[in-house]
Amino acid sequence: MSLTEYQRKRDFKRTPEPKGGPPKPKGKLRYVVHRHHATRLHWDARLEMRGILASWAVPQGPPLEAGKRRLAVHTEDHPIEYLTFHGVIPGGCGAGTMTIWDSGTYDLIEERRGRDGSEAGYKVKFNGDRLTGEYVLVRTRQNDGRDRLMILRGTPPKDHILESRIRPMLAVAAEEAFDSPEFAFEPKWDGVRTLAFVDGGVVRLQTRDLLDRTGQYPEAHGIAAALTGAYQAIVDGEIVALDEKGVPSFQRLQARMHVQDQAKVRQLRRTTPVWFEVFDILWADGQDLTALPLRERRERLALAVTPMGQIRHHEAFAGEGKALFGAVQEQGLEGIVAKRLDSPCVRGRSPDWVKIKAQRSIECVIGGWTEGRGGRAKDLGALLVGVYRVPPGGSGPARLEPVGHVGTGFDARTLKDVLALLRERETPASPFARAPRVNETAHRRLPELVCEVRYTGFTDDGALRHPAYLGLRPDIDPREATGEERMYGAERAQKEAARAAKPAARVPAVLEVDGRQIRLTNLEKALWSEDGFTKADLIRYHADVAPYLVPRVKDRPLTLKPFPDGIHGTTFYQKNKPSFTPKWVRTWAGPEEKENEYILRDDLPTAIWMADYTAIEIHPRLARTGDLLARSLKLPQRLPKKLLVAAR
Repeated sequence: MSLTEYQRKRDFKRTPEPKGGPPKPKGKLRYVVHRHHATRLHWDARLEMRGILASWAVPQGPPLEAGKRRLAVHTEDHPIEYLTFHGVIPGGCGAGTMTIWDSGTYDLIEERRGRDGSEAGYKVKFNGDRLTGEYVLVRTRQNDGRDRLMILRGTPPKDHILESRIRPMLAVAAEEAFDSPEFAFEPKWDGVRTLAFVDGGVVRLQTRDLLDRTGQYPEAHGIAAALTGAYQAIVDGEIVALDEKGVPSFQRLQARMHVQDQAKVRQLRRTTPVWFEVFDILWADGQDLTALPLRERRERLALAVTPMGQIRHHEAFAGEGKALFGAVQEQGLEGIVAKRLDSPCVRGRSPDWVKIKAQRSIECVIGGWTEGRGGRAKDLGALLVGVYRVPPGGSGPARLEPVGHVGTGFDARTLKDVLALLRERETPASPFARAPRVNETAHRRLPELVCEVRYTGFTDDGALRHPAYLGLRPDIDPREATGEERMYGAERAQKEAARAAKPAARVPAVLEVDGRQIRLTNLEKALWSEDGFTKADLIRYHADVAPYLVPRVKDRPLTLKPFPDGIHGTTFYQKNKPSFTPKWVRTWAGPEEKENEYILRDDLPTAIWMADYTAIEIHPRLARTGDLLARSLKLPQRLPKKLLVAAR
């Protein structure tokens, strides 16, 4: 064993890595496992042996379950000083970030040698925080004998959660947006709902209908590198494709949704990349998080996942659903989702989550198609679509009832791709309970495909009005396409969520200032990601400057600009006070602007409440309320003191 190869590969004038000195034995044998985010994420297991560290690169990470095997590639020996080394290695050998993932001592139970005297394998017992128990490192014949298998000895567990299939939590529908301090509001991503099961460097992707899509979206495998605060986890999110404006486009995602061939997937990664928008974490490092309230799961998610590459995480807007809905309408997004902050995560549809769409759409089963005419004579004419409905009186199973035909919303490529899929499963028998009305030659198909259709309403005879094709939905079971979304008004949506909610698992942090109680949330949320400044830092800053700032803005109506997702995230201007504004916060509504009730930052409690609301920007009026009142009444600018007090 020698450090010659290690030292040959490194320029110690550039790298902070230790060069290595004479060995210094220290009783018990030690080990360290580094999490090494280089060109590719991997883990480096290093065992103290005869004065140096014998090292193996473990691409998928050490196994934590008995019987599981992980490849371990033997690399050059490292100096003992590497037991405590961590940091950023500059360009060159192993460039990237290296952190200590686990360390401790180990017992060398057995060292095996081959016939030629070379090392053939080890049996060791780790005594660390993460690695415990007996492991074997067994040499294979692969890679000129450099490859090993790292195996945890013992009886393999049954029904491990990372091997299971989980139905995600789904939302009910509401007719209009609403404001509520009990809810967090976030954009509704126009993509494919996806759960990521992460075990070290191994990622498995599952859709809402339990289908495996691991090989289909390799970009989402970046969640393993982004999972800096956990080793094993189940993360919930949405796979999306972006259009030229950076807006999620379900139609653009269609090019990826049906491709399984890996060569084609590699090509599409360049032309039609996807992103993974994560918004919930259900399980992490052996702990089931589903019973925790959403606000705590969001905090755990922020600590566990560092957005990077094509893994994204957007903070939700607490309380302000109407403002966010207006913003997503302007940006062309699909809508918003309101999630009750004290709700646990449950499987299936729950009123704790409420979706409000910016456009009406329905999921339909494709039961056939008609031939095209004119310029589309050789292409698809229109889809014949239906939904499953139970017959009147509830007699018998649900039947596929036709709801019209869809002939718009296709481009040239989609027409050809969809027609090819339809022809694969053409059938002479109609899947519909009754014959649909058609104007052209019709073909029937087995009812296995689901598509999403935009529409404006229904005609008197139950057909879709002004339908337009949005795309296929392979993530939805045809039997789920019933066309019967439970629609709630804003008030009823909040009541249903309150009725279904369990008591909060914890009391939020409450700060008492000058006799006022202020509830503080997400104090560790990074608002300035580059500098690491959090919401707690913002609150402390405003408490420090309040003696100087409050007198300057006192009695001046304020327009707020919250940044709940940090200074680089989505924001909006807030003139009218939020509906969850504490009653003790002073406000002002001028005679000429009765539609807006402005916040007045007249004391320290209000300053701290505004900081917790992430109102980083505040835009005060140049005039105070008394002067504004005088101007509206055409009175002298210098009002008597008694009248000024009354105006305030």
